[in-house]
Amino acid sequence: MKRIWTICLLISLILLPVGVYGSLPGLGTYELCTISGSKGNTVSCPLTLASATALLQPPTALEFRISWDPAKVKIRPFEDEFCWEEACYPIQIPYCTETGGCAWGALNTGHTVAAAPLDFANWFDQGTVIIVNMGDPSKTITHAYVDKTGALNGSDATFLTAIFELTDDIPAESPVSIYLSEVVFSSADAFTMPFTFAQLPAKRVFVTTLPGGVDNSGVIDVSDAILTLQLASGINPAIPVYQEADINADGKIGLAEAIYSLQKAANLR
Repeated sequence: MKRIWTICLLISLILLPVGVYGSLPGLGTYELCTISGSKGNTVSCPLTLASATALLQPPTALEFRISWDPAKVKIRPFEDEFCWEEACYPIQIPYCTETGGCAWGALNTGHTVAAAPLDFANWFDQGTVIIVNMGDPSKTITHAYVDKTGALNGSDATFLTAIFELTDDIPAESPVSIYLSEVVFSSADAFTMPFTFAQLPAKRVFVTTLPGGVDNSGVIDVSDAILTLQLASGINPAIPVYQEADINADGKIGLAEAIYSLQKAANLR
């Protein structure tokens, strides 16, 4: 009888409406970089992204809010590079002229960059950036990943660089922080991807993980659901559970992750 009840429960979980347990955006504020130096200097703050494993498809879209202290620094256009064959050239986003204002463009990957406020002149102390590939929503922003040793692999990990000009002298002992908030990464199936903000050697990197992939194998299958159901039943799993696989930002691995894993395994997502 217990086995029959368990099978019925699993079937009912799989058949629950897709999308009942949607993910929430990444919560929190993240220090992108710190700035110090002499008035008039410019400082680069790279935005770097990688997957938690080589098997995991990286995000295809993202959104973030960037903020700074306008009394100390002002933002300049972001920088990317355009590559053709073996040569790469720096480009500015948005591209601004003295008479024509500023126009938002696209990354080297083909992803469109949209922003609010739209007028870059109104970026006084913060601004929001949305990056998405309208022509091919399945195209990833980067191919970089973090290997088992914790090393960053991939030459395209930095997808955009924020540039700031110092409007005052800023001593090294009291630098100004640049922050990111309201950060959201989306997968090819338009599902929000969990992430961590890791301090790797010489880089601060957003590392995205697989929603519902509690064994951190890079794929979602029934084993993820089994691990989650073991946790929910008070059973200590034989392998580590990856807490960052949390899909609904409730701070734990539970029923939502089990349902999502079963739906993915049944090709309902």
